[in-house]
Amino acid sequence: MPIMMLPNTGIETAVSRPVTLDIADQVMEILQIPKDTRIVFKGDSDSVYQSGSLISDAANPVSTAGNVEHVQMAGNSQLSIEVTERFLEEALGTIAVNQPEHTPFFHDDKLGITAKLVYIPTEVTINFKYKARSKSLASKIRHDTWARVSNMRDVNVHTVTYTVPVSSAFMSVIRYLHALRENVDGYGDKFEPYFLSYASPALTQISRLEGSNPHYSLQETATRILGMFDFTGTMEKAEKDSEGSTYTVDFAYKFTYEKPSNQVLKFPVAIHNQLVDRRLVDHDSVDLSKKRKTFYSSSIKHMREWEIDNILDQLVEHDSYVRIPNYDDIIYDNHVSGTRTLFSAICSVDEKTPKLLLNLNDLGNYLFNEEVLQFIKDEEWKYIFKPYQSFLHISYYRNSFLAHHESAYVDENLNFVTVENLNKRVINRVRLSIAKNILDVDHRAIQRMVKYPEILKRLVLATETNRVHLERLRPRIDITHLFKDMPNIGAPRSLYDTNRVQSNTVLVSGVAAGSKDNVVRGTNVKLYNQIYGKHRI
Repeated sequence: MPIMMLPNTGIETAVSRPVTLDIADQVMEILQIPKDTRIVFKGDSDSVYQSGSLISDAANPVSTAGNVEHVQMAGNSQLSIEVTERFLEEALGTIAVNQPEHTPFFHDDKLGITAKLVYIPTEVTINFKYKARSKSLASKIRHDTWARVSNMRDVNVHTVTYTVPVSSAFMSVIRYLHALRENVDGYGDKFEPYFLSYASPALTQISRLEGSNPHYSLQETATRILGMFDFTGTMEKAEKDSEGSTYTVDFAYKFTYEKPSNQVLKFPVAIHNQLVDRRLVDHDSVDLSKKRKTFYSSSIKHMREWEIDNILDQLVEHDSYVRIPNYDDIIYDNHVSGTRTLFSAICSVDEKTPKLLLNLNDLGNYLFNEEVLQFIKDEEWKYIFKPYQSFLHISYYRNSFLAHHESAYVDENLNFVTVENLNKRVINRVRLSIAKNILDVDHRAIQRMVKYPEILKRLVLATETNRVHLERLRPRIDITHLFKDMPNIGAPRSLYDTNRVQSNTVLVSGVAAGSKDNVVRGTNVKLYNQIYGKHRI
């Protein structure tokens, strides 16, 4: 699923400034600073007067004449604010980008389109410089702070409100995806009703007074913001300024909040039987199985053993397979257990053949050579769509969900067709896989393949089967003579882990610990058979 991430534009004006001013206003209330105190917020431009920098109603009053601005005298109270922000590096691993952590502000569950915000933990320090008209007002702040610290009330909980503008690029992409939705088998919905029906109720449209330049913004309220005064011991003493008319107190206030810095948009690779524009998916899926041979020095070679990608290479198997299109990065979470993907394709629906997904003859030389393809034509086409009835298995997916194996089948012409007409409103996928282990395949399928020894040998060698598995299969059907050169490497790690987990389950559940005569009876026998019965030959 393609993922597009863009930074929030105008985030300083839309989020940082309102949050800072809201916190500053709450600090004023905590310290009981008079509300008519003029507040000056120096921004990045380092100029005193900026648009929206004054939050007091009486900050810039007009005289009774109605046309003469009030003149700020040297003896008036004033609160200056300077802000520094710092990204919390220690919280880097907790940022949720692709994870379903936060509620999306747009979510079309039918098409699989999701838009949400990415929040970055940000530490903000507000440096206050309060100019009071008298020394008693300045000292009052120091005394109130002492009382709060001694009473363990120096930590405050804040709630702030801000708006986040939705990226215009995201809106353009969503409009394009909506056009694809309506081009083929559409619903007849206009964009605005469609967008608002799947959008968050907190999303509002903002425009100018005459209705021009409309855009969407998301209004949010952040809660549980912890703030505290940033100083050691107590505040510094109030000092008289050079003009001798006011007393100045400097103090800092620090808080941390989740800043919505980016927006993420996820969308499918196909909508209503149409692939999205390749420009929206400008990269191919990375083939993790391709590793370049590298050489390291002795010290780097040993340190390389502790690097995470090298550890994952030893724990995770990266199976490469054919993808059509090659940028379809679907992960088959629900699939027939014990199978490995060989081929995956998105199939388009043709009006003339509304049930046809694909034909196995049209896969070219991607998967099958002539002998294997002839074997499928002769006999295996009857079983290839039934789970565990053949080494090979073909399955049908609606979007990313596995359909029942009886909803599609393979005919004698190797056409993979569905029982009902295909739905153009979903992504129709086909997955061709092979069994990982010969023990997962029905023994009747192996007996059926004995008359094709070369094909049987080729398919078995393509799996993870070893000589231990062949020996376990031997009481039912003996094919060990076909694999005389197969080394006896012992049981695989997966089998060891399975047996170890089952042994622990038996011991913990008390299955092996029976009555006084050490005989396992009743429900214990039933539970024991449930755990071990499927592994018996």
